[in-house]
Amino acid sequence: MASSESNLLNGRLLLLLHVKDVERSVAFYRDKLGFTFKGWWDDQTNSYVPEWTQPHKPGFSELTAGDLIVHVHINDESNNVKAGSAIFHLEVTDVDQYHKEVVARGLNADAPQDMPWGWRQYYVTDPDGYRWSFRNPTTEGMVRD
Repeated sequence: MASSESNLLNGRLLLLLHVKDVERSVAFYRDKLGFTFKGWWDDQTNSYVPEWTQPHKPGFSELTAGDLIVHVHINDESNNVKAGSAIFHLEVTDVDQYHKEVVARGLNADAPQDMPWGWRQYYVTDPDGYRWSFRNPTTEGMVRD
């Protein structure tokens, strides 16, 4: 039997956690579990900042633990998920080519799109409702080595 594994999968996993309070969650992962804090996402500068200076609460941050990347995102009505659930992001070496492969295998998947946060990606949903994003960076700052 031939292998159906794609050679474009590099195995980098990014977890997107939808939470009730981003600051509280960052404190837990950073201060309690020892994750490395990359920063708060600032929509005005489209970059991570080490200190939050906006008048409203932060809505997004990034932490790492070894090769694992954890995004903490405020749960609100716009993202259509429940707090305590997750979306899995898997980095691939060529998102457009991987998209062609999965479509050729019969998966109905929207075309990859360039996102303002520096990734080219598309989403699929598995039979149990788990959402997966397949992506690769579009900006040098997002490349993970």
